[in-house]
Amino acid sequence: MNDLIKNQGISGDKINLPKIKGKTKIELFENGNKVSEVVETNMMTEYISESLNLPLNFRSATQLSVNLSNKVPIYDKLIGGVLLYADPVEEKTDNTRLSIANDCVGHAGESYSGNNSKRGSYNTNESGYIDSANPWKGYRHVFDFGTDKANGMISCVCLTPKISGNSGYGGGVDYNVTENNNDILYNSVNGMGLQISGESYDTIKNPRYLGNINGEDTFCYTSGNDLVVLRLPHDKLLFNLSDTLSSQPDLAFDKSNSTTTRQIDVYPIPDGLTTYTSVFVYDDKCYIVNLINQNDFSYVIFDPVTNSFSARQSRTVSPNYQQTIDSIGYCDGYWFASSYSNGNLTRYPASGGQGEETSIKLEYYDIVPFGKDVFFIGYNYVDIINAETLKKYTRKTTSSRFLTTYLQICKNFVLSLYTYQNSIQLSIYDFIGNISTINNLATPVTKTEAQTMKITYEVTAEEA
Repeated sequence: MNDLIKNQGISGDKINLPKIKGKTKIELFENGNKVSEVVETNMMTEYISESLNLPLNFRSATQLSVNLSNKVPIYDKLIGGVLLYADPVEEKTDNTRLSIANDCVGHAGESYSGNNSKRGSYNTNESGYIDSANPWKGYRHVFDFGTDKANGMISCVCLTPKISGNSGYGGGVDYNVTENNNDILYNSVNGMGLQISGESYDTIKNPRYLGNINGEDTFCYTSGNDLVVLRLPHDKLLFNLSDTLSSQPDLAFDKSNSTTTRQIDVYPIPDGLTTYTSVFVYDDKCYIVNLINQNDFSYVIFDPVTNSFSARQSRTVSPNYQQTIDSIGYCDGYWFASSYSNGNLTRYPASGGQGEETSIKLEYYDIVPFGKDVFFIGYNYVDIINAETLKKYTRKTTSSRFLTTYLQICKNFVLSLYTYQNSIQLSIYDFIGNISTINNLATPVTKTEAQTMKITYEVTAEEA
């Protein structure tokens, strides 16, 4: 495999990979005797390629180099862990991040001998290159689970970065501060600065990334009564491999000059929404929410494809209890209103009707929706809650990353955006829980307390 990158595999500004495939063998043993063996092949997701190729226009080889150093050797860092799920996983190449609605039955990364009932151990003796004379051909990972580990029905096996295998990701994973001490974010790569002339630090608010819209990386922020949209061609080569970070200027936008080479557009926000309680991106659209009082809020939705706002809509939240609403978010058919002062979270159907106070208590500062889950960003923790089932997954955070930035989930990455002088600064972090393979078992395997389990996962390259 030779890190799966031949001569770094860099062609222009993209890293190319050989075609790879995977095979899983699950063995169950009782009293040292094998009682079951299942062998399945799997599909590869886009995660490895997308993880190596940064999602935005990073303007220097410095960022590429930092990102690569965090990701190679691939067999160790990007596919060195395993996640076991109770339910099948939809087999799509772009399905690289699962909802926590799916219970994680077991997980493993590095060698482990603790008491976590879900976590297995990496078998260093049986793992290694499939062909030591031709390491590019592939790698074998072996994970062991004792009688007290990963008991239950397993429908899907996924490879994941080693750090995710250590921590687990999914419903039913208990947070233990003494063991799961890895931050939910890791592998920081500092990125570009979007310089905006004609603006000051005080007027650039709520910077967000709208995604790759029609081949353009699209950012937005609120400025007074306007939504300002910045667009940059996604495939534009902004650097040479010999460049350094300091040799390239920031990406410049000019709000006062429509002839600027970097596209900038200003859209007046509809009347009545000049005060914003929440600004967030969901499903590639920008939501701007105004809390009118403790019982009512209104909102508009900006579509960057049609460059238009939806009609202003209002919603009565009618809280079931006395609270101060500090933040409002939307995800998968529900509105969420949360209160930092007392930690309460209330869920409201988007179709209308009475709110439902949950039993979930939060320590948070911001709401970040993504897919079918809502991320509640706190000082010391991130609580991830499935919008439909209210299953909860909690991870530690590094507080300084959260209190001074706007965080946003961007598929496999977390974007950290903050304002500095007259610019938007952006950094990218990897995020625990991404998957590189999907292996749905034809017949689920059920492990009992009387059994040990060995999982052998081979990833091979189909070409040299």
